[in-house]
Amino acid sequence: MNTDDNYTSSSVNTSKDITGLRSGMAVAIEKTDRKRKGVTLWRCRCDCGKEFYTEAGKIRSGKVQSCGCLRNIKRIKDISGQKYGKLTAIRRLDEKSGTSFLWLCRCDCGNEIKESVGNLTSGQVISCGCAKAEAGKRSIKDISGQRFGKLIVIEPTDKRADGGSVVWKCHCDCGNDTEVSCNRLRKGKVRSCGCLSNPPLKDYIGKRFGRLTVIGYAGKLNTNSTEHYWTCRCDCGNETNVGQNELQNGDTVSCGCYQIERMLESLRLIDNTSVTILERSKKPRVNNKSGYPGVFQEKSGKWIAYISFKKKRYWLGRYDDKDDAIRARLRGEEMHDDFLEWYYAEYERKSQKKRA
Repeated sequence: MNTDDNYTSSSVNTSKDITGLRSGMAVAIEKTDRKRKGVTLWRCRCDCGKEFYTEAGKIRSGKVQSCGCLRNIKRIKDISGQKYGKLTAIRRLDEKSGTSFLWLCRCDCGNEIKESVGNLTSGQVISCGCAKAEAGKRSIKDISGQRFGKLIVIEPTDKRADGGSVVWKCHCDCGNDTEVSCNRLRKGKVRSCGCLSNPPLKDYIGKRFGRLTVIGYAGKLNTNSTEHYWTCRCDCGNETNVGQNELQNGDTVSCGCYQIERMLESLRLIDNTSVTILERSKKPRVNNKSGYPGVFQEKSGKWIAYISFKKKRYWLGRYDDKDDAIRARLRGEEMHDDFLEWYYAEYERKSQKKRA
């Protein structure tokens, strides 16, 4: 017959028959061929439904009265009727939190909650939560009547902002009421019901901002924005709509032509060629693996040399050796050098005379 770690197999002995004998919640069913330390074991069934094996002597003497569940039942502490802070234990529930049964408790305020014996007896939970709320109300610093910008604080609400800051009801000078957390009021992050974020409309018609002259009011172009927009005519003749804040802060001074002129001026375009780009052309790009501008390697392994000048690209050949490709590139750069030499000697000198 099969054996396991706890039992050994042997022939069934002829000990006294205890079939049907009850001990507490346990009833002997039948003798087995299993033994523990040489003693025959009986298969028993507990009233909880589980079956287990034990010696006949322990059933007759009453030492074993269940499969073990009776010990667990006896360990459950009966706290019904006992009071813990503002809570009174009513009855044990079949629900568990971890390994501990939950108890239905009634708070002095009338609410009922489920709580474990450990939390009740240790004093970690003493109410349904109302005790903390009352303590919180007592600890709230009273700022009612104080002014923050256009807001006057009226009274605290039951709401809490992120971090637990008390939310206060406030009255704005414009007549609206709003709710703001104490932290945001004290830090100056909120100073009105929102009316301060709506800048007043100013009379800018006829006024000049850089190259722009205001010729009319365009309204609030963005439905999600409160900013006023003005129609402006640029010195170049174009018309554009600009926000009031951008005008008064100097962020926009043209229809865009000024920025284009500045860009073209920085490029120093002469005869379809940028002097600025030519001056920088001797530096390779970040993604250039050859280490020299205008030289790159094909997938075949060949090295290619090229150069660009006056909106045209000139291919300078394919080479097996990278050094040969670099030398070809250097020869091609002579057209750049000639152009820059002419520019420095002639064009820039004439431009300086005109400015003088």
